[in-house]
Amino acid sequence: MKSFIIAALIAGSFFFAPCGFAADFQDQGVKTQFEKGTLRLKYSMLGSGAGGGAALNTLYAEKRWAELVEGVVGKRYVSDLYYFYLGAAAEALGYSEAALNYYDLSLAAYRNGDRCTVGFDSCRGVAMPAAVVERVNTLRNPAKELICKPLKASMAPAQLELLQQRAEKVLQFADRNRVSLIANAMCGSVFKKGIYLAVMLPNPIEYNENTLTNYMIGARVFDDVVRKVLPALAGGDGDLAVDGYDVTVISYKKTFGIAQAIPTKVQYRFYLPKGLAERYLDKDISSQQLLDGSVILLNDDRIDLKLQ
Repeated sequence: MKSFIIAALIAGSFFFAPCGFAADFQDQGVKTQFEKGTLRLKYSMLGSGAGGGAALNTLYAEKRWAELVEGVVGKRYVSDLYYFYLGAAAEALGYSEAALNYYDLSLAAYRNGDRCTVGFDSCRGVAMPAAVVERVNTLRNPAKELICKPLKASMAPAQLELLQQRAEKVLQFADRNRVSLIANAMCGSVFKKGIYLAVMLPNPIEYNENTLTNYMIGARVFDDVVRKVLPALAGGDGDLAVDGYDVTVISYKKTFGIAQAIPTKVQYRFYLPKGLAERYLDKDISSQQLLDGSVILLNDDRIDLKLQ
């Protein structure tokens, strides 16, 4: 009986500890996952839930970001507020793409019912989900400069004027298709000694991993995003001095039908040669011929895509 009571007291200490289990920011791979935006919160029977939330809120208010990440992970609990904390830490430390991932996961947690509540003060004064939406809008505000400074600085005035015309068309594409562009999303890249006009686009469509393979999702990404943005990048007057177009699309897949399913990021990158892109827009070749003549990467691994 005595040993049972001692065990219960030890277990209870986990539930009432301010930050639950410690997660070392440096030594356990937490930092690397955090910076990449791949850190995921998980439920545990030994998780401390909303207990000790004041301690986390203090870390957030004092901008002690590494300690905040450790504390959130140590909770072993899923909450919209905890993903918001991860997003705030990532944003403050300069990992904008990771921050957007965590903010998206915060909104997903809110929709799935894994949310803090004002009534029990578990939101700790953070207006959820409005605070998340505000940060997402700030990070994805198209009013910010779309063209990155290095690309602008490298171009002659006439070429820069053409580039700005293309950027305006990309913004129009984003407005029509509800795509939230990240600041400096249009830049230059070098691939196989060629100079490419690069653009990074978040895909608003989530795909069902129950019925679609990564290759099938890639084909849909081309149809849903790439072919639609290509006229803005490659069309128009003037000859932009590039060898092709580098289109990165950040997409998400998840298991549909499961309330707490967490979306998984899949990133597709399309290196489209300039000549092929122009022939495609002139309807001289098919979508499949354009893909066959391009280089396509899935999470940095080269793949082939078949549209049918």
